[in-house]
Amino acid sequence: MLDYDQRKKLAGTWDDYSKPQDKANFNKNMRRKMKLWLKELPDMISILDGLPPKVIKNANLLEDLPNLVKFMDTFLEKANPMPVGMHESNEMRNFWNCARKLSEDELAAIEPESSAAEMITVVGDEKYFLDVFSWTASQGDIKQSELLRKHFNKIQKYTNPNVIATSRIRPDLEAFTEIQKEVVRSLGAGSFEGKTILQNANMPTIPPSKPQILIE
Repeated sequence: MLDYDQRKKLAGTWDDYSKPQDKANFNKNMRRKMKLWLKELPDMISILDGLPPKVIKNANLLEDLPNLVKFMDTFLEKANPMPVGMHESNEMRNFWNCARKLSEDELAAIEPESSAAEMITVVGDEKYFLDVFSWTASQGDIKQSELLRKHFNKIQKYTNPNVIATSRIRPDLEAFTEIQKEVVRSLGAGSFEGKTILQNANMPTIPPSKPQILIE
């Protein structure tokens, strides 16, 4: 997708004789390339949904997980959507929240018994002001926030051992069990366990906790 020279330029490495117009043209072309690639995402989703399970298994998709996670993290950082919630005025608002680290000069200017001193939050060895700004959310903002909230809830079934998802794809248990046992054997030590949780029982985690049912 990108050649060596393009990667260098995107990393900020330019020749000394490069002109401002050359940089502007390059950035414009990269923006077009990015938008074209993003428009192909629906086709990638169709491929993932349409390929047979055996083909998907042989694709070793988890090998690409680090780059996909990095892409999503970078995408959200650059797009910078603001969370939406119900304000105390009963209005749906965007919230911009930031922990602002206080400099030595700022700390020295704050009187110990003042109202400002009561607003200082200590995290580790650093002191912060917690700044919160809010404004009326548009319908687009609300939809984006809901989309990300649903994504957060869904992704928990891959990250939270206490979540039991009703939509989780059931593996071939016989083959799945043998694969997991082989993984344990390759580690040289370990265990493998399968069980059905009784109603109102705790999950076998430390600390024990009630199952969190995720219905999608």
